[in-house]
Amino acid sequence: MPAIDLDLCLSAGDITDVRVRPGGQWISGVLTTGGSETKRSILRMWHVADGTVVDVLSDPEPAAGRGLSGGVHQWSQDGSRVCVVLREGGLAICDVTQPEVTVEIIATTGAWSTPVFSSDDTSVWAVRDWQDVVRLSPDTASAVPITEWSQSIHSVVHTKDGTQGAVWDFAWDVDEWQGEPIFHSWKRPHMPWTHSSIASVFSEPGVAVQQPRVSRDGTSFGYLSDKGGVLNLTIVRDGMTTVIEDDYEHAGPTWGSGLRTWCFNTDGTMVAYTRNEDGFGSLWIRAVGTSGASLMVGKAVHGCVSWEGNTLAAIRTGARTAPEVVAYNTMSLLLPQPTTPIQKVISFGGDPRWRNDDVRDELVEPTVLKVPSTGDDDPEITVRLYVPRSPTGALLSWAHGGPNDQWQVAFMPRHAYWLSRGFTIAVVDYRGSTGHGRRFQQSLEGEWGRGDASDMWRATRYVQQEFGYKPDNTVLIGGSAGGLAVLGAFVWNSQQQTATSMPASQFAAAAVLSYPVVDVLALSQTDDPFEAHYVPTLVGAHSDSDPVWSERSPHLSPHSFIGVPLLIFHGDSDFLVPLQQSEALRDTVTSVGGDVTLHVMVSEGHGFRGRENQEFEYSSTEAFISRFVP
Repeated sequence: MPAIDLDLCLSAGDITDVRVRPGGQWISGVLTTGGSETKRSILRMWHVADGTVVDVLSDPEPAAGRGLSGGVHQWSQDGSRVCVVLREGGLAICDVTQPEVTVEIIATTGAWSTPVFSSDDTSVWAVRDWQDVVRLSPDTASAVPITEWSQSIHSVVHTKDGTQGAVWDFAWDVDEWQGEPIFHSWKRPHMPWTHSSIASVFSEPGVAVQQPRVSRDGTSFGYLSDKGGVLNLTIVRDGMTTVIEDDYEHAGPTWGSGLRTWCFNTDGTMVAYTRNEDGFGSLWIRAVGTSGASLMVGKAVHGCVSWEGNTLAAIRTGARTAPEVVAYNTMSLLLPQPTTPIQKVISFGGDPRWRNDDVRDELVEPTVLKVPSTGDDDPEITVRLYVPRSPTGALLSWAHGGPNDQWQVAFMPRHAYWLSRGFTIAVVDYRGSTGHGRRFQQSLEGEWGRGDASDMWRATRYVQQEFGYKPDNTVLIGGSAGGLAVLGAFVWNSQQQTATSMPASQFAAAAVLSYPVVDVLALSQTDDPFEAHYVPTLVGAHSDSDPVWSERSPHLSPHSFIGVPLLIFHGDSDFLVPLQQSEALRDTVTSVGGDVTLHVMVSEGHGFRGRENQEFEYSSTEAFISRFVP
């Protein structure tokens, strides 16, 4: 068939924040349709048995979750009402007990997330503006921040030894335990994956936690913790604590609220959880408080996991599977010889053309490679290698952003575009990537701009040498922090040549960058409230005059890019990584005779949303690569 066309890769449509309504007969989720200029969101319900569809809320529009995260709607304990985060700010409660859904606005402003009904269904807990944990009454529409109730009880982080720490800077994912709120919180200079707490439940130095959750009957609570070195599930029930000790992590990093990779069943006696197996995913269930083994429900990456009655639902995706809402019948799953189907696809997200056989034939599963360690300073690196059905011999070595993140084996239309054109893709989990345990993730601290750069270089060279890809046919690609890793790899390559007195040579033909991090000192001085404070820790700088800032900023090593054409895309409204970063790189590299093409994307931020700009990015990248890769 012809290569997968651009229109399909840019086609809109998604389903996020899937939940099972109490009773287990209905599944709800936010369906998004249309392009960036015409995007519309609807809160929809699907009947598990007969497929009946009910649209709960479209005006005002509900907010959509982000990818496999949710946190934008939650059902009351009896399933009669649902609290919904609104796209334009505020919260609404929808009553679904009558043929005509009624809507009551209970908050009109603020960026809200993770609403949850109290155990007695009389009020709603939610997080406002990433910091305020608030209880709202649907009757009075009153909102009372915790910090106004009692400084001595609620706005204090309780540490392991019983002392009281400082008030949190960030709060996410609230729930109610024994009448009190519990939530994920942390304080600068930490990030949620370096050290964080479950307020009033758990805090320990050098431990990161996430996803606090209480069973609907109020008998059990749990959370994920990397105390044992791997992010695993901890459950407390009947005064007994159970840790599901596993070599594989049960979640990724918390870049936003509403991540839901595990859940209780209705009565809190069982849990469902996901595993990250070198980027591949799987879903498991297990009884709480027993020594019995876990049971695998299914392969593939799962998110927004929810369980009521005999219905376990999730969003499922894979390298060859566009996101879909799937329901598992746990009664059938537990029977030796099930009489009813174990799984059922409830709804599909995205363009239906992705499910055509001729399109799916172009999609491939990756092979996991392990780049050997070369010593204490160079850890083993995981690479997922996607080899197309009709390879051309060209290699795209791709660095994810973050830098503390990972691209699991989920559906990625951008990858599909290049695979269908014969490009092999190497996705590199450089140090700092999540999914490989706390030690590997934390190993980037003090090394950002060097450790990730050397790992990108080693991984690319390994794939070239093991599979016969030539430098002339290799292009490095990265955006944001991934752009820094790519640029740093060329600086590292030049340093290795100098150290060994070898003739200067390149290990790749070109590089494509989107809103790359270039000047790490300038990045630490931006107004970004979420990440800027963490940059000095990542770089290992002790003051603004520390020479390490210059060493890790690739625009100050312009000679490393002579002979390496660079293509850069950057939005003029990017406040996370300002346009000045790419302009500085262009200016310094071209001043020494380098080849840099910078495209400024008008009215775009950190990521491109306009259809015309997206089309331009793809077409320009393809034209650029065709110039330099035979």
